[in-house]
Parts: sequence; C-alpha cells; structure tokens
Amino acid sequence: MARSIVRRLLSPLYRKALRDIRIEIPNNPSLTGKFIAYDEEANSFIIERNNSGQAEIAEPGLPAPILLKNLRHTPNGLQAYLDGGKRDHEMMMKILGEVGFRVQPGQLILDFGCSTARILRWFKDDAEKAEFWGVDIHAGDISWCKMNLSPPFKFATTTTQPHLPFEDNTFDLIYAGSLFTHIDDQADSWFLELRRVLKPGGLAYVTIHDEHTIEIFEGRLKESPTGKFLAVDENYQSYIKKPYAVFTVGRSIGSQVFYDRAWLLGQLDGIFEVVSVTEEAYGTFQTALVLRKR
Repeated sequence: MARSIVRRLLSPLYRKALRDIRIEIPNNPSLTGKFIAYDEEANSFIIERNNSGQAEIAEPGLPAPILLKNLRHTPNGLQAYLDGGKRDHEMMMKILGEVGFRVQPGQLILDFGCSTARILRWFKDDAEKAEFWGVDIHAGDISWCKMNLSPPFKFATTTTQPHLPFEDNTFDLIYAGSLFTHIDDQADSWFLELRRVLKPGGLAYVTIHDEHTIEIFEGRLKESPTGKFLAVDENYQSYIKKPYAVFTVGRSIGSQVFYDRAWLLGQLDGIFEVVSVTEEAYGTFQTALVLRKR
C-alpha cells in the first residue's frame, strides 16, 4: 500500500498535476505585478520583495492594487473600489457607534475575509492606537497585503475550515463584510469560531443576504449583474417562492447564500446576544447584524 502511494507521488503525470495546481495560484486578479514566481520543475515558489512599480498610493495614503483598474468594467474601477470600501467602513462605524463601540487604545480588531484590505485600509489612523489583523483564504490577496500594507496592519492566510490562528478571547471586534453571503455548509461552525476568538462582551459585525436583499434584487437592482444572474437562475427563482430557512445558489466559495432573517437570529440566540439589525448596510443591499459574545 505504502509503495503504491510513493510510486503514484513520483509519477511524472502526478507531478505535472501538482505543477498545474500551483501554477494557477498566482492568477489571483488582485495581485499587482508578477511577484510570485513558480519553478515548475521543483514545485517551488518565491515571493519577491515589493517595489514601487507594483502599487500606487491611494486614499488614505496607502498602496492600492493597481490591476483593479484593468479588471473592473468601468473606467474608474480603482476609484469605485476605494469609494465602496470607504462607504462600507463609514456605515459599519456608524452602526457600531450607535451601540457604543469606539476604537480604543490597546484593542485588537479582526477583518475576517479582508481580501486586499478594501475596508481595512480605512482604519489607517486607528492602527496607531489599536492592533488590526486581516485574514483571508486567498493566499495571493494576503501576499499582496503583506508586501504593501504591513505595517500598519498584520495579516495571515486561513482556510475554508472553521479555524482561526488566534487564541481564545483575543479580539474586541470582528467584522465580516459579505462573508456569510458565501459560506454555506459550515456557517454555524464559523459563527462558533468567531465567538471563540472574541473577548467576553466583544462584538461581531456580519452582513448577510436576507428577504430584504431579495426584494432589492427583484426591484431596484434587477438590472445589476447579480440581479440579472439571479433572474435567470432556476434554483433561485424556485427557492424564493418556498418557505425557506436558508438556501444557496451554487456550491463553492462563490456561492450566494440567503437566509430567512428570523430563522438565522433564532439559530444565533444562545451563541450571541443580537444587538442590532440594519438593512441596506453593506453595498446598499446586505443586512448587517451586530452580535455580542455573552
């Protein structure tokens, strides 16, 4: 048995398959420049130190992922990226402020699913007094952040499994913008993991798709890219007519997950105290939940 495994691992076809998997990794569109180089024969890679040509300085005085300008379908793609992050940051802080949260010296704050720090960058001034972390399952995004945004922030790559590389009772605040809109099977375990790393009394700010989101996609966002996609998806059109608790369109990290809000809040009761619910808080169509660790 062991010998057959070794022979398979050493076979040229198997090694080629491994190379093919690794070669796909640096194709993440958020990377700026070709700073991850893969040796196809050795199945190895190097992350080179950043240089000034791989990012440009943008608001609020931090490097921005320049390739976004070419990947968005609008001429002002980078500006839309910055404006959207600023808007979602300001709305989040407004909602958190209404329940008494302010960034204080010595606090630890986690951006759960930070991507290229679209929201995290707007905490630049606060990072002088508090410690901010960003985590994401996309290694390319985290590599870019480490090269360009650390300091003032800290970053770590995670996986799709419900585990975070932090001790119990670490964070004062965890925010997850449009993460639970894509987590299907293990959402309950991820909520429990967020609770584990929150300090007693700490807050979680998470955004979801719910019945109000569906109303928006059926109404004013019907002609948006997501609205058009959902309009022709047979499963989605079938599910929204049923008394659903939760449903997902697609089965991957790109899935679209929708909740009956009352059902989800019932599931969270006992795990968290539900502090507030705000519609149209993120991207103008997702509902924000503020949860407190009991």
